Amino acid sequence: MKMFMLLVICVVLSSCTTRQTLKTDGPMEVASATFSNDKGESFHDAVVVGGVKNPYEGVAAEYRYISGLHGQRGQDWFLVGQTVIQNQNRIVDVVEIQLNDPAFRKVIFFDATSYLLRD
Repeated sequence: MKMFMLLVICVVLSSCTTRQTLKTDGPMEVASATFSNDKGESFHDAVVVGGVKNPYEGVAAEYRYISGLHGQRGQDWFLVGQTVIQNQNRIVDVVEIQLNDPAFRKVIFFDATSYLLRD
């Protein structure tokens, strides 16, 4: 199982998969969103997003989190892609961004189980 997850993460990071972004009708603020103290540097250290009711609010909260670290979207950072990884009962949204410096990309892992898990 570890080898499978490593393969999935390698594919995600190497841009070999088709990436999809959840589109919203416009900017959405989620005042009730909460974030764990995790660093979001890996599947096992994913930032847990709480206080959201659906995928739209969840993704908006993820972007707000990123903006809190890196500045304004579309000016200081740009979305490269998103991929969802599911392992048993845990769903992690992997967000890749490009910072203003063209040589610097970053991948942030968010635990999206609470708003993406389907019964």
